Amino acid sequence: MTSRDNCIEQFRGKIPKEMFDDIVDSDNVAEHISAGIETLQLEKRQKALQIIAIRNSSNQMDSHSRGLDWGLMSVLGRDIFGEGVGDSVESRSAAILGDVHADVSDVLHAYNSGPLGLSKTP
Repeated sequence: MTSRDNCIEQFRGKIPKEMFDDIVDSDNVAEHISAGIETLQLEKRQKALQIIAIRNSSNQMDSHSRGLDWGLMSVLGRDIFGEGVGDSVESRSAAILGDVHADVSDVLHAYNSGPLGLSKTP
């Protein structure tokens, strides 16, 4: 058994079958296996972060002074009573949109865009 076959057998069952089949057919098995393992580790980390975010949102809903219904409304939208204890989905999306607009503003300025489209450079 060659070292390539040993490497393949070592990771059989540790990575998804589709990914495993692609790796076996390739020339550089070790590089593909390490890239696959890094991908799986990244996915595992992202799942853990999502679980933490869901737990934090759940705690925010539970801790609202007017009850779970108003806590849910404060997590998803605006808290009309101003008693929210954290960020809402709406405020996060507005912040992300603001970041995107800030990134794109230089491009728009370079194109000299106006309310009706492109304008000539002075």
